[in-house]
Amino acid sequence: MERHPILLFDLDGVLVYPKGYKEALCATIDFFAARMGQPSFNLSYDEIAIFEAGGLTNEWDSSAMCVSEMLLDATAHHPDVIRPMLEETFTAMRLGGLAFPRPDFAALARLVGEHEWEGRLPSQVTLAIQKTRAPQAIHHLLDELLGHVYALNRSVTTRVFQHYSLGSEGYRQTYGQAPEFESEPYILTYDHLHIEPGLAVALPEAAAAGRLSLTIFTARPSRAPRDISAAQAHTVDPLNHPPEADLAARLLGWDDMALIAGGHMTWLAAREGLQRGTYHKPSPVHALAAAGAALSGQEHASLEAALTLVNHCELGGPLAALRDGAWSIVVFEDSAGGLRSGREAVEILRMAGVDAAFRGIGIATEESKRAALGHVTHEIVSNVNEAIRLALNGSVGRAAY
Repeated sequence: MERHPILLFDLDGVLVYPKGYKEALCATIDFFAARMGQPSFNLSYDEIAIFEAGGLTNEWDSSAMCVSEMLLDATAHHPDVIRPMLEETFTAMRLGGLAFPRPDFAALARLVGEHEWEGRLPSQVTLAIQKTRAPQAIHHLLDELLGHVYALNRSVTTRVFQHYSLGSEGYRQTYGQAPEFESEPYILTYDHLHIEPGLAVALPEAAAAGRLSLTIFTARPSRAPRDISAAQAHTVDPLNHPPEADLAARLLGWDDMALIAGGHMTWLAAREGLQRGTYHKPSPVHALAAAGAALSGQEHASLEAALTLVNHCELGGPLAALRDGAWSIVVFEDSAGGLRSGREAVEILRMAGVDAAFRGIGIATEESKRAALGHVTHEIVSNVNEAIRLALNGSVGRAAY
């Protein structure tokens, strides 16, 4: 029996070249370097690739990680600048005319990636590591810096990053807060598509014709599920739902397609009273919800079905369609977490009696990222267009080529 392909596409580094995020991360690091009285550290794209390869795929985590290393290096050379709060410490550094070596951000990212996360967020793992390396005198500053990177009002690094990624006006519109400084919207200014325009059109056409199913499967922040009830929508905190994945979907021309992004998983975790990143990939809940959305076009029902399947081993909602037929869940990813999410999702489906196969296609050009992906898949290609053709072998039609 031929398997029906369910295609789950990561956004950044796969469908979209997230130059906006990269540039926003570089600008954020330089912002804090200036706060400390240092010249630009010129964070490189190669270093960012090492972050991503180790699982630091959210710049809210990686920006705080980098600034924590700056803090460790600065206070190691100049312990007299330590103050009760971060901003006071930064001011003391700047006014004191300090100088300290450029930190080795990549070494710390590798250390974080090598640790067992055990359900913790990358920033929490970083915090634990940094506390083992830092004197007790700055533990309170590390807590302030790394303890709440997913809470805009509590994380100085996340606020600065969001100013750059959304732009000052986008920041005002999204959060209803006056921006702290002016910036252009880096996402809209710098992002561009990796996928060829013909394929971006042909894939939804093939889905409409029933030859495949597809959706976006990303940790990028997004609005809450679009099909929740009015009562549920009233409880959504806009601080936790900047429309960043929605902007990328618009860039792709996939605005009307159901997607399962970071905002959806954040909404689900909040409803369950759990921390924000609980259901983000590498959790299998993320991939299962994406499979349900690809099949049904329903976001809310797919989230519910994924959670029910993981918690109670019950196949229902949009995932009930998988009881009949044979399925191939294909994950297109540039990080290990998404591939693990897809693989575990298929294992759970098989335990529920579904005839499902998993195929993970890693997408990377950097050697560091290819090496990391090699631990979770043997199929690694240089771009998404090659990956799509490899996976589908012509089933999207000659026009796609």
